Amino acid sequence: MTDPDMRLVQSTWYERTQRPYFERPDAMTEEQTLVQRLIREECDALCAMLLEKNRKYGNSALEPVRIFSRANPMEQLAVRLDDKLSRIRSGQPDEDEDVDGDIAGYLVLRKVMRRLQAGERLASTAG
Repeated sequence: MTDPDMRLVQSTWYERTQRPYFERPDAMTEEQTLVQRLIREECDALCAMLLEKNRKYGNSALEPVRIFSRANPMEQLAVRLDDKLSRIRSGQPDEDEDVDGDIAGYLVLRKVMRRLQAGERLASTAG
């Protein structure tokens, strides 16, 4: 991974937790190894996109400004997902948008919201 844009993925969760299995050539076929690498790359790209959007927009998906909509954040995420699925169903392509990536991102944000709602806090503030 010498590409400068790939620096972010060098210390991903996957790299820290799964790499020993991934590096065992006897554990997987060539195709499985390729698929594992592609999965990691797609997840890393999704992570990078979500982190960049969070940097640009703050926590607007999980902490909306509530100027026009009073719906709770989980409901707002559901509406955004419905909009993306509607775009797919209607066959309205958009060259400037990654609808699949956006859907995956919103699903990740829903999981994050559930964890926050369950009371998860920063490790440094926990007990």
